[in-house]
Amino acid sequence: SAVYRVLREELEEYNLQDINSTWYNEINMGNGETLRDFMKWSTTNFPAENTILIIWNHGVGWKSVADDNTENDYLTMNEIRESFEGSSVDLIAFDACSMSMFEVTYELRNNAEYILGSEEYEPLNGWTYDQIIPEIMNSSKPEYAAKNIVDAYVDAYRYEEEYTGFSITYAAVETEKLEELYETLEEFSEKLENGLALEWNEINEARKETERYEE
Repeated sequence: SAVYRVLREELEEYNLQDINSTWYNEINMGNGETLRDFMKWSTTNFPAENTILIIWNHGVGWKSVADDNTENDYLTMNEIRESFEGSSVDLIAFDACSMSMFEVTYELRNNAEYILGSEEYEPLNGWTYDQIIPEIMNSSKPEYAAKNIVDAYVDAYRYEEEYTGFSITYAAVETEKLEELYETLEEFSEKLENGLALEWNEINEARKETERYEE
């Protein structure tokens, strides 16, 4: 494991034990406490007007993200939420498959203004950081950053020769809208449940015709 500060022409590496005295060469990246300690250190040492947390690795939606194969561990949405300890950032972005789920965004709704992720599987290349980082840096507001990240990611896979050939999805969710959506989903779910006995065939047919993603 390593922590780097990305500079214009180089990487500056930090001693892990300067961040946490218990950290050695191999850190469990599937442990929420690791994420918590890193966020505390980074926001204390590099304060900024706007902040974004990017979590990269494999993702399985609500189930997990950021596998650590050495420890056979992963981050749950509950662990990510608790790692903030009540604080927040402007954007939480997942460079991982299947993370743009209502359950994911609702769990983290109090920790970011926008939450970004892919509904579908991501290509192995994942984020096109060479295209996306400049767009983040040139964004004057979080809402612009959210839109620019989505546009840069989609455009790279659409137009850039080294990325083309993959079908991708990506979305930015404004978290303040989620409470209203939650109430609407609750009402819809109750109506479905009450109608199962009499309208099972119609409900089942509608479900089969609805767009869906893996797992």
